[in-house]
Amino acid sequence: MARARSASAPVPVGPGAGAVNGILIRLPFDDVARRIEAGLRRHGFVVAPALDVDRELLVRVGGHLRPYRILLVHCPATTLRILRSDPAAAALAVVLVTVRDTGDGIAVSASEPARPVVDGVRSVGDGLRRRIRAALEAEE
Repeated sequence: MARARSASAPVPVGPGAGAVNGILIRLPFDDVARRIEAGLRRHGFVVAPALDVDRELLVRVGGHLRPYRILLVHCPATTLRILRSDPAAAALAVVLVTVRDTGDGIAVSASEPARPVVDGVRSVGDGLRRRIRAALEAEE
C-alpha cells in the first residue's frame, strides 16, 4: 500500500489520550477500510461492525463529513485475561480504530489501549498496543 506519514498528529482518542499509530494512505477509502479490517482479523482481533460516522451524522442531524468509520476491536485472549483479573474492566480491552478521508488521503489511527490500574493487567495493555501497531503497520 502506498502511504505517507500524516503531516498532523491524529486527534487523541480514548482513555490513553494518544494514538497507537497514525498513517496516511493514498488509496480509495473503501479499499483502505477493507484492508485494515482484514489485517486486524489476520492478527487475531475481533472487529465489530463498523460505525459509518458520516452516514449516521447525515441521517441523524443533517451533518456532512468526508467518509469516516470507527472500528471497535478487541483480542479475545486479551479480553479473557483482563476479565479474569477484573470482571468490571472490559473497557480496557477495547480499541477504537478510525479510518477517515482527510482530502489528502485516508488517515488510519487507533486509540491507545487504556493504561489499567488493575493489578496484573498493565502488561496486557502493552501487549495489546504492540499487536494493534503490528496489524496496522502490516497494511501500510
